[in-house]
Amino acid sequence: MIYPVLEKEQKIWKTQPEALIAGIDEAGRGPLAGPVVVGIVVIKHENQYIQEVRDSKTLSELQREKIFEKITKTASAWGYAMRDNQFIDERGIVHAVRESVVDAYYSLNPKPNLALIDGSYLRNFPFEYKSFDKGDRDIYCIAAASIIAKVIRDRLIVKLDSTYPEYGFAKHKGYGTMQHIEAIRKYGLSDVHRVSFCSRLIINK
Repeated sequence: MIYPVLEKEQKIWKTQPEALIAGIDEAGRGPLAGPVVVGIVVIKHENQYIQEVRDSKTLSELQREKIFEKITKTASAWGYAMRDNQFIDERGIVHAVRESVVDAYYSLNPKPNLALIDGSYLRNFPFEYKSFDKGDRDIYCIAAASIIAKVIRDRLIVKLDSTYPEYGFAKHKGYGTMQHIEAIRKYGLSDVHRVSFCSRLIINK
């Protein structure tokens, strides 16, 4: 198991001790349904270091919920933004993530001095940032943001389960499991499905 460390943040604080550093990550880039959610967590040098923080994909749902509560209580600031399935169909997933990153950043006050973003494909933002591959694995504040994004998105998807019980959203969170694919082929697409992601499943049923 690889645990993220504060190496990148510490280097920044050596020259800018009062710097506010934001970690940014998304959840829901690949599912067949629901929104994509971008989480943001802002830390400063004196914030509590939460030892359990790591890439949200390596944690159980119960672990994420517990760590989520710690992050939201100890971070200097946190937030999220999202784009729904209709936006994803109309503009594409990369554009959806990119706009959510901008919204998440500008939702904060005061603004961070620097944002560390997971995903080197995400560029050209109107604020100071650095992008990294596997940032959620290696960088503490990005890993924290991954937990925020994942918990928020999962909670939203679970709520959809009562409206669309035939799809089993509470179990698979909108991802392309066999159960989910079979439900799409049986019942068709709901209002929260990404048509652009699901069209081949309907064609090949």
